[in-house]
Amino acid sequence: MTRPSILGLLCVGLMLPAAGGAQEEARPELDGQATRNGAPFPGAEVILHRVSATEAGEIDTVTAGPEGRFRFALPSVPREDQEGDIYFASVRHLGIVYFGRAVSRAIQLDSLYTIQAYDTLTAPASGAPLPVATRYIIAEEGPTGWLMTDLFEIAHEGDRTYVPAAEGASWRHPLPAGLRNPQVGGGDVSSDAAQVEDDALVLSGPISPGVRQFVLRYEVDTLDGLVIPLAPGTRVVEFLVREPAPDLEVDGVPGVETVELQPGMTFRRYAGEAPTSGALRVTAADPPARLPMEWVAVVLAILLAAAGLVAVGRGGGATAGSADPEAWTEAATGDEGGDERARLLLEVARLDQRLEGEALEPAERAALAARRAELVARLSVRA
Repeated sequence: MTRPSILGLLCVGLMLPAAGGAQEEARPELDGQATRNGAPFPGAEVILHRVSATEAGEIDTVTAGPEGRFRFALPSVPREDQEGDIYFASVRHLGIVYFGRAVSRAIQLDSLYTIQAYDTLTAPASGAPLPVATRYIIAEEGPTGWLMTDLFEIAHEGDRTYVPAAEGASWRHPLPAGLRNPQVGGGDVSSDAAQVEDDALVLSGPISPGVRQFVLRYEVDTLDGLVIPLAPGTRVVEFLVREPAPDLEVDGVPGVETVELQPGMTFRRYAGEAPTSGALRVTAADPPARLPMEWVAVVLAILLAAAGLVAVGRGGGATAGSADPEAWTEAATGDEGGDERARLLLEVARLDQRLEGEALEPAERAALAARRAELVARLSVRA
């Protein structure tokens, strides 16, 4: 066996780190790929951004390789705490900037980082025909009406980014008539890329493929009679009303449950597939029917009378002085001194006298009270 030369051993020794010496810590790397229309995007200019508690901005730029691959050596380990750094990368294509996801944890560096860019397609003047996957509408009563938070979730299932024509919009959606104080902002659309014109929401910014969300807030005077238009192709709609709230009916969308979005904050929820009418129509529901108090007394007396008659029947028949249906008929139709109203009044007076002055069995008292209630009801109708 050939022994290694002393020179060879020395060379190996020079390449090994000195025992106990400090080793240089490996820098974290962001390994990614840029695509265009779903295919590799070679030559794309990729920009690395850093956001920290004290600063934010671009810190590095590379050009994607033949397969759209790129790599950045990060100056720190990503952390989302107050003192940590968050990283993301972007690609500009045809004047539109496309961003990758934010990297806030070291474990995210273990997977391939992707940035998806797309060619553009000019939308029709009326806006791109994009369906609304889900529409969430939250109503809360305010000092001058109802505050509405309207969240649209657009489902762009194509492979091009819609951009507006010179005198058009990238997307348009009708809104309730007469809304006040509209404010656009939140989600995936900046406030300067959307506005409300003639009771319609108009987007003027690009809309790239995928699910895109944005939020609109406005006020309406009342929920009763409110009509909320739905775009053709809307799939699911949810309408939530913060309690306390009036009883409502939402045409075509059933009430499903009450949900607590925050401790002590409950919302009445109406949810389901979008109605075929193309709009949510909200109306104040009729309150449950309630009998006047005098009619409640009449019904209660009749129920007591029925119970009394059953008790008498079980006892073998009516006792002396019990109310007899035939006697009732005679009292109501006989000639007791005047017209029928006078006869009814007279019978009521007699019943009052018996009810107040005689010691009656419970069943008999219930029957007489029921008769009195019936006569009072007849008098009320004739009054």
